[in-house]
Amino acid sequence: MQEKRARIACGVRSEREMGAADLMSLSSQVISSVRALLRPSSCVCRQLSSVSRKFQGLPLPYNTKSIKVHHQLHIQAKETASSPSKYERLLQASLGVHVRSKRVVQKLRCCNGMMEVTWKDNSSSRYHSKWLWYNCACNRCVQTNSGQKLLQPREIPQRLTLVDVIEYENSEGAFVEVRFQETDHRVRLPQEWLWLYSYSTESLREKSDMRDTPNFTEGPIKAFDFQKVKDTESDHYFEWLHNLNLDGVTLVTNVPTEREAMAEVGELIGPVTTNLYGKVSDVEASEKPINIAYSQVGLQLHQDLMYYESPPGLQLLHCLRFCPQVVGGESIFIDAFHIGERLREIYPQHFQTLLEVPATFKKIHFERNNPAAYFYQRPHITVNRQNKELVEPYFEAYQAFAEILDKAPLITHRMVPGDCLVFNNRRMLHGRNEFKLNGGKRHLQVCYVNIDDYIQRVQVNHLKRQTGQYARRVGNQCFL
Repeated sequence: MQEKRARIACGVRSEREMGAADLMSLSSQVISSVRALLRPSSCVCRQLSSVSRKFQGLPLPYNTKSIKVHHQLHIQAKETASSPSKYERLLQASLGVHVRSKRVVQKLRCCNGMMEVTWKDNSSSRYHSKWLWYNCACNRCVQTNSGQKLLQPREIPQRLTLVDVIEYENSEGAFVEVRFQETDHRVRLPQEWLWLYSYSTESLREKSDMRDTPNFTEGPIKAFDFQKVKDTESDHYFEWLHNLNLDGVTLVTNVPTEREAMAEVGELIGPVTTNLYGKVSDVEASEKPINIAYSQVGLQLHQDLMYYESPPGLQLLHCLRFCPQVVGGESIFIDAFHIGERLREIYPQHFQTLLEVPATFKKIHFERNNPAAYFYQRPHITVNRQNKELVEPYFEAYQAFAEILDKAPLITHRMVPGDCLVFNNRRMLHGRNEFKLNGGKRHLQVCYVNIDDYIQRVQVNHLKRQTGQYARRVGNQCFL
């Protein structure tokens, strides 16, 4: 049985949502969702979907002469992992790119209603009969031009018995043909496609490992010049995306200190989304703040807009003014994937509790131009009022989580005008230190980019450069 792994997303009150009128549930102080996808206990240090062991780097197959040492890409791979070319072909095939299939089968046989394959590398895979037919790519099952499925699940018999499997080659490559007892339909699948899409435990684990990210527990935050990342075909742009994918946070420097200039940074990745606060919003201290973010107090670590069904993926925080006389106000970050891993290692029972207890997140604020009444419940953190017996376990787990959070490595960065922090809101807890204006000014702006637009941009750039790498996990609750 394939081990499940865990994702963590934290939903404490944000810098922008902590006003006096903010009536959030108890869960607003802690993580909002931890998706339990846990591996067997024998697999040590594989607790989080986006957390992995640290492996030695592999070189990328493109010119790196212009890349500075502190910007080098850190590619993780198990020592026993297959070559990047194998996964480059997998990625191409998954996107519908034609890949001529090589002959990779050593032996085929039917066994207990399944097709068993022994590959040339002596590994083996088993495939269920319905899975084989559902993945048939013939003209009857898949529309030729669009590549979309025509086959309806009801067309596949409830009982589908394999009676024969053969291998053959033609000008298109090497294939496997599957025949069934209940139908005359013959399924033909490329051998290498079957190999790449093997769902054996080892194959799934190997591909899963390629999506792991390293823990980001110490700075500095890697910096990239705005003018260089504007060229979306450049290695510098790809390096920026890739390091954001690996570390969860990057810094773009020399962004023009004009209002809404940060939107141009966001648009390099995907459309800037509109939310309760608009497309771009200001975070600036005022004498009578209607939101705690608009004051000078420190903000605890949090993630933004957790009362949304789909909280923002990327957050951009752009510094317009930060006067030298301002004391404090540094931005702070902690890798929540790392915290979740530590929680499970130290307090497994509390980790399990936070997986099971749901949370209700609220944003109720009518004293504003755009009145708000947001409610969203997601499992995995705060007390379920209908399950009172979980109240005490929840608070014990909550305190255990806070204990680890208090001891965790903190990444600190003091912004200067022109800085734009770009970070994964699903992964990185963020906050700021208390500050005193002392007659100066601290003015930042905020906007967001959808997590799906971001992750696809990372993957497209891997494919264009033929790195053979998957985009790493981003905490968007995808089970891959």
